[in-house]
Amino acid sequence: MTFRVKFGRQEVPAEYGDEDTYVFLENGALKLSFKKPAQWDEYYAPHAWYQVIAEENHGPGRAKG
Repeated sequence: MTFRVKFGRQEVPAEYGDEDTYVFLENGALKLSFKKPAQWDEYYAPHAWYQVIAEENHGPGRAKG
């Protein structure tokens, strides 16, 4: 696990991998980008996600490393 996202206060966090990325957009939305098994993006409105928990070396907008 390199980062996790909680979509609700009481929800168990979803886990994402080393090559996946997250970005906080100016409007408060959260963008998740995936590389495997295919490349795609997902967007979550500000009220649709609660918290991002990331390892120290997996900052916003970049893969782990």
